[in-house]
Amino acid sequence: KELVAQGKPGLIYRKFPVLPNAWFGITGGWEVEFLLLYLEKAETFEEQLPADTRAELAKGSKGAFLGYPFYRTVEENLPDATDLTTPQVSLLAAQ
Repeated sequence: KELVAQGKPGLIYRKFPVLPNAWFGITGGWEVEFLLLYLEKAETFEEQLPADTRAELAKGSKGAFLGYPFYRTVEENLPDATDLTTPQVSLLAAQ
């Protein structure tokens, strides 16, 4: 919450110990890495984008990134029912 309020990507990274669990066949004694991303606009990220990408984002509903970062899961880019464009995916992945 604090990172997002500062215009930064909302990320949490932690390591947790894995405990043994005979029922599920887990031996334990090691660590699992956990990364949680809260999907939200990140101003500090957007400020670092190339000028042409920032200009496209500024177009809002008239641009190639309509709804960024909250793309619809279906019918975002008709006629393809579930596709995102390469630029849409790349922008999400970079954040």
